[in-house]
Amino acid sequence: MGTALDSHVISYDSGRQQESAHRYCLTMQTRAYYFLSYISYGTVESKIYYELIDKDLYYLMNEALERGDTVTYNTFFNLVNDDQYHIDTIRSNYPDTYDFLCSLRDSLSDMEDY
Repeated sequence: MGTALDSHVISYDSGRQQESAHRYCLTMQTRAYYFLSYISYGTVESKIYYELIDKDLYYLMNEALERGDTVTYNTFFNLVNDDQYHIDTIRSNYPDTYDFLCSLRDSLSDMEDY
């Protein structure tokens, strides 16, 4: 049978554990927050889109223009401006990058599988 002092110590330890767990969660949740405080999500997303997709589309657009193929040019131009195309392409061809973008967008502390 515990004493009043025992219950106070247990209560104090539980409070410290909860505070420590809360502090740990706050620290983990701030990783994406700190990253996004230096660069916006939109900037990260657009840079990734450009490097992995748009750079090739612009090249194909230029080739189509040189051939005078406006139909192909317009097709690639429309893809450059299609967010869903970018998302689907990243998800299919670069799954880790897709997970990174989604985790960053959701301000997660660690990268999750989406």
